[in-house]
Amino acid sequence: MIIRLRSRDGLERVEVPNNATVNVLKITVEGQLGIPYHEQTLSRDQGLLKSHANSAQYKDLADPNMVLSKLGLSNGAMVFLRYGRYEHC
Repeated sequence: MIIRLRSRDGLERVEVPNNATVNVLKITVEGQLGIPYHEQTLSRDQGLLKSHANSAQYKDLADPNMVLSKLGLSNGAMVFLRYGRYEHC
């Protein structure tokens, strides 16, 4: 399935298996986009990208073992990504 990733830098797309977990998505993001796994915060809530947002409160995609489809994500789903230099804003 294709997951669309929106960050402050723009929109990217990654492809993961239909039964992928959050862990697989983060590994894929690291491999394809070069964003270190441990710097990634993922959420379905676009509020994550606001400059004053506390990344710690966005836990909907925090469990690395959760299957994306069980979280309501399907082909073409939008996931918001915060990382690196924005983590400590």
